[in-house]
Order: sequence, then C-alpha cells, then structure tokens
Amino acid sequence: MDKKSLMELLDSLTLNEKIGQLSQVHPTVLFEDGIVTGVINDNTFSEEHIKNIGSVINIFGKDKIRAVQENHLKNSKIPLLFMADVIVGYDVIFPSGLSQGCTFDPELIKKLSRISATEMAADGVNVTFSPMVDLCRDARWGRVSESYGEDVLLNCKMAEAVVKGYQGDDLNALDTVSACVKHFAAYSAPVSGRDYNSVDMSERTLRQEYLRSYKAAVDAGSEMLMTSFNTIAGVPCTIDKRLVKDILRDEWGFKGVVITDHGSLGEQYSTGHGVASNSAEVAKFAIDATVDIEMAGDCLFKNIQNLIQEGKLSEDQIDAAVFRILELKNKLGLFEDPYKYIDNDLYEKIDRQQNLEVAKRAVVEGSVLLKNEDSALPINPESTKVAFIGPYLSCDVTSPVWSFHLKNRIVGPTMENYLKENYPDSDFTYSFGCPILDNGDWVSEFCQEDNDEYFKNEDRYIADAVEKAKNADIVVLALGEHYAYHGESKSRADIRLHKIQRDLVDKIYEANQNITAVIFSGRPLDITDISKKLKSILFVWEPGSMAAEGITDMLFGKELPSGKLSMCIPYCVGQMPIHYSELRTGRYAELGQKHSFGSRFVDAPIKPLYPFGYGLTYTTFEYSDLKIDKTTLTPDSEITVTVSVKNTGQRDAWEIVQMYTHDVVAYMVSRPMKELKDFKRVFIKAGETAQVSFKITEDMLRFYNYDMVYESESGEFEVFVGPDSETTDCVTFTLEK
Repeated sequence: MDKKSLMELLDSLTLNEKIGQLSQVHPTVLFEDGIVTGVINDNTFSEEHIKNIGSVINIFGKDKIRAVQENHLKNSKIPLLFMADVIVGYDVIFPSGLSQGCTFDPELIKKLSRISATEMAADGVNVTFSPMVDLCRDARWGRVSESYGEDVLLNCKMAEAVVKGYQGDDLNALDTVSACVKHFAAYSAPVSGRDYNSVDMSERTLRQEYLRSYKAAVDAGSEMLMTSFNTIAGVPCTIDKRLVKDILRDEWGFKGVVITDHGSLGEQYSTGHGVASNSAEVAKFAIDATVDIEMAGDCLFKNIQNLIQEGKLSEDQIDAAVFRILELKNKLGLFEDPYKYIDNDLYEKIDRQQNLEVAKRAVVEGSVLLKNEDSALPINPESTKVAFIGPYLSCDVTSPVWSFHLKNRIVGPTMENYLKENYPDSDFTYSFGCPILDNGDWVSEFCQEDNDEYFKNEDRYIADAVEKAKNADIVVLALGEHYAYHGESKSRADIRLHKIQRDLVDKIYEANQNITAVIFSGRPLDITDISKKLKSILFVWEPGSMAAEGITDMLFGKELPSGKLSMCIPYCVGQMPIHYSELRTGRYAELGQKHSFGSRFVDAPIKPLYPFGYGLTYTTFEYSDLKIDKTTLTPDSEITVTVSVKNTGQRDAWEIVQMYTHDVVAYMVSRPMKELKDFKRVFIKAGETAQVSFKITEDMLRFYNYDMVYESESGEFEVFVGPDSETTDCVTFTLEK
C-alpha cells in the first residue's frame, strides 16, 4: 500500500477507531490465559474499544495468533500487530545480553538476532521488544543481564547489529520482525541501583554516554522505540516532550513508533511519580510528547476524545500517531495479507540444529576466563580424576529470565547429564554439594525448589562432596547466582554468591585446593573472597540452550574461551557504580597512595577485581611495537595505529585487541582517562604474530564541550592499544583544526 492509500485509510477511520490503534492490550483482555510480564492495573476496556485495538502483547503460536486475528478482522479493517518479549531467542535460547557483549563480536550477535527473527516471525510474531541497549555501570541493578555492558562504543556496535539482524534488508520479508529499542532513556542508572528508581545526571553525561546507544539503534533503522519507567531530573521519561519529541524525533529524525513500557502511563499520578492529578493530564502529556502506543493501559483511550472536544489536543496529533502505526503495519505487509506470517511452513523448515551450533559459538565467545593459575584448565578427561560438585551441575535453568515464558524453548541437558552421556568411561564423580539458595531464602515464585530433603540431611550431602573432592585430582564447582535474583525488579544490595555456596567453597578448599569454578550469573558478582581459593574461574553468565555442551568443551579444551568482560567484576559492592572510563579528578587515585587526601576508599581498592575488557584463554599473547604513521591529525585526514600481537603459547586462539584514546586537555571539561574507540577480534596461530591496525579520524574524538556543542578540540591525545582497559602502552598525536 502506497502512502496515498494509507492516508485514505486513515481518513476513513472514525475517531474511536483511531484511538483504538493507540492501545496495546494484554492477552488476558481477549481470553482467560496469557503471559503476564508486568503489573496488571484495573483497566476498563470496553467491548467497543477492544474491537478497535491495534496490537496485542505476548501471544505465542500460529494457531492462537490466527484465531485472534480472524476474530479481530470480523470487526476491524486494520489487522493487529503481535508483539512479544523475545529477548534472547525464540526456540533456540542464546546467552544473555551481558554475555553477548563479552563476545565483542557484532557479526555473531547480528546472526543470533537473525535466527531469533526467523523463528519468531515464522510463528506469527511481528515485533520484538529488543534490543535493550541501556548503558550499565551498576551491578546491583538486576537488568544488567539484558544489557551489553558498561561501554558506550560497545553498546552502539551491538545496538546496530541487533537491529539489522532482526529487520534484515526488507521488513516485508517472511523472516524479519521489527526491532523495538529500549528503554529510552537512562533506565539503567537509577539511584542505588534499585529498579524503577529515579535517575539524576547532567545533560552532558546523558548525551555523551547514555543516549548514544539508542541513537545508534535509531540510525540503524529501528522501527520502534520503548520509553522507560524512570524519571530523569524528576521528569518521567515516558511523557517527557523534550526527550521524546525534541531529541528523539526532531533532533535525531526518528519517524517510527514510540510505545510506552508496561502500564507506565498509569504510574504518573500521586501514587506514583506524582506529576499529574488525573489520567486526562497524563494522556495529554503523552500525546504532546508524541507517544504512539500505550502498552497494557487505558489512559489514552479513556481520555483522548474528551481532550479533543475540550481543545486540549488536536485530532491532527492523533492522526500523526496512527499514521506511524499504519506505516509499520504496511512495512510488515499486513495489509496485503494479515496471515502472511502464519500461512506458511517456514517454522517447520527451520534448521534448529544449525541454530544450536551458532548458540554454542555464542556460549564459547561470551564466556570469560578470569583466572587460570598453573594452567588448571583445560582438563584432560582421559587421564584426570575430576569431582564435579555444586548446585548448577544438575540445574536445568541456565537460560536468561526472559526466555522462561516461551513454550517451545529448547532447554538442553544439565551439565551432569551431558557429562555422563558423553564421557561414560572417564573417571568422574558427581555431588550436589548444596542448593543454590540458603534455606528459606526465596524471592519469587521461581525459587520454590524442594530442598527439604537436603536440609534434613545436610551433613551427609556435605560429607559426600568433601569425600569426592579429597579423592579427585581436580574439583570443578558449578556455582552461581539464583536465576530469580536477576532480571526486572531484582536489584541486589549484596552481590556475592549466596552464603550456602560460599560455605561450600570453604569446605571443598579444605579437602582439595585444586579447584576450578564455573560461575553462572546474570550480573557481575563480588567474588573477591572466594577467588583466593580458586585456581581457575570461568564466568559463563546465563548460557542458554547450549550451556552444557559449550561449557564442557571449554573445560576439556575442545573450545577455547575467548570472551572479554563487557562489564567489570567489582572488588566489592561498595564500589558501585564503577566503570573504566571515569574522570581522573583533581584528587586522582594515585594521590591517595601517597597521603590521606586522594580519591580513594580507606577499606578497599578503587580498581575492580577484574577490569573492563579483561579475559584470558588457553594461550598467552604478547603486545609490542605500538606505533602510529603520523603524529598530526586534521579533520580531513586519518591516523593509522598498528601493534604487533604474538601468540606465545601452544594453542591457536582468538584475541580481542582494544584501542583506547585519552584527550589530555579539554577546555573547561574534564575528559575520561580512557575511552574505547575500536576493537578487533583476531585469530592468531600458536607462535605466530599478527599485525593489527586501527584508523583514527577526527569525528572519533568529538564530545560535548563546555557550550554543549558536539565537536572535537585541537590538542594532544594519547592512544592505548592492548588486551584490556588497564593497558598502559601508548603513543601520542596532536589534533590540529
């Protein structure tokens, strides 16, 4: 349908039909069952309004989607959009966003999104509420698991890759879905790391660091954007005209659909943010901000008609919102055929085995080897007596939390079952050790495991684990954060492993000090104390469908872990929030080592336990001969930076080479000590040396200056190239403008 036809369709609609397009309902409004992913308010949808709704959230399966669409089209000329929280895969479940960030591999992440799009589109889903590109620097916040980490550039690269993976080259194709970038804006920086809490930051920090990943997604063509629950400087983002209309639409040129998060318009009253006295005021704020769709709420449909009659809103504003929604439905081809994603056999033809292999690659690339004393890993399964101990050994919940509601998700075997099936002749023993959580420590319905038998016989379980540890050459502990302790509304004040697991580490250490820990988690954890007792640490995050095979292959050296931290591992929770690209300050850290008045903690270091960009593998790399081809950069030239990276070990492996810059002096605005400007994944064979090069151009050096103009300034710059953000090897150049 061309634009003229769309306009004619819009003109033919009654005001009630237009208002209906702005409403997204929960499946429970249409039928009794349905998946709930947020707070359900007392919505008052009338039967007449339900006939005109524009979209539905979280209905899965072609048969059910067809039934809903058929019933809807009996009363409406406009087909429904079916949207869903498909965050980390549909059938094949991939590692969490944080793990994906650790791959530093945008092409792989684009491939994961392409697979997700194919699987969900073939089952009738049109829009996914992904990617989440919120910049995360506080591990207390539960949703860090969904993010790509603490760095601006990495988030931008991943945002672009995911959007292009979902949407492909043609949104009208049968194997594509619309992306919906979220949560706009700065949702990831709440005070004290507590989900939904207020955000307070300078405009410079907001623009320089937090807005850029959303813009990268918009520039990549994301057709939809979701606003966030939080306030910034006291103003709720979801109704902030300066944020949504002025910046997103007018400044960035976003022409797509803006949707609220689940029920967020209903949170603006005195019982919530307290910025409006009634729902009519909220509806006006939202429409003035150019919000198009209200998710799981009735604020817009109850008030728009009266607001227009009172002259507080114009029908032109509603037309503009509705037209954006119609355009998206048209791009997806729903006017040509509302059943195009249902009346085909693509779902049955998907090569899930091939998709599982890609998922395994993501497990390997996203896992981070933090420690490997005495080359404890890899293990030779043919000649080593191994005691596998710990609650995650037999746990089948190793997927990110947003995958739990997907009916057809591929769970995969537990580590214990996989090992027993594939290594039946190896000298392996297995012991439960302890539950994931302490007795009675439940936080949600996901935590109701039955561990009564364990706590009645705790001494026997511990004795079994200790005995097997004593008789083994090496112990592999499968430990981790409980899967219900991270995700939305799962902020934590204590980010250590659960106490019962820390106690298990102590008991096993007394029996055998040759311990490897495989740690499952949705966030960076405080592992400072237990790390002293571990020879090696493999952080595998939330690995998804291919957890058991991917982890086992890394333990036994069939695969080499190659991930680097996309978010640092803190020394303790008191460091939060923490990130590598902090400002030096006038009382810089090194000053605190000389006398009392430096920027420091008196009871802890200021550096994290493991920094951003850090990660080991089963070989070693040596960096040398860092150089640049010229020492002066101009706006119409570029500088080439090169470094030699030698694989000094015995195994062929991938290395992630990282380039950082430092603006030494900027007028009136302090600049970070390091900023990631580029990175490359390089495969280097044992004993060989790779020449790795980067380009630096003037636009890479821009920032929001004293006058809040985004531009570069002449002066001296340092360039660092190395294996992580702590690298000190640098060369200098001068920018002349």
